Amino acid sequence: MHLPTRTVYPVLFSDESCKGPEISLRSVMSMFSQEKMLQVYDSSKDEFVFGANQRFAKQKYTYHCQIMPSVLRSVLQCSDMQILMDWSTSPLAEADDFPQHMRKSISFLLQYPDSTKCLKSSKVYSRIENSNQWKQVQ
Repeated sequence: MHLPTRTVYPVLFSDESCKGPEISLRSVMSMFSQEKMLQVYDSSKDEFVFGANQRFAKQKYTYHCQIMPSVLRSVLQCSDMQILMDWSTSPLAEADDFPQHMRKSISFLLQYPDSTKCLKSSKVYSRIENSNQWKQVQ
């Protein structure tokens, strides 16, 4: 948002990897977790941490989707505009890739309908030095 003009515009990333690892998992967590928003980035170590880990032991990283798979599959067939209008809380401020991002998240959800299927153990990602790339270190 540009405060002096009160103009709202989406943040654009030139490189998808700038957003960090496990984008679909993070999106699904924000949509379907019953827990509060979790801190998954450890700035002191420049790491993303998912699942049970002693640094985040008090936080549950769980989700469970109760939407029928047939409904989710039908969303994948919707037009970009319909996804934007039905799934966004602020359709006029979304980036152009919002429908594509939602399709990826829904596909992930169809593959992993709850967190026990994708987070059997902790996942830790560390940034590759001098880049926006991440590598799984645990």
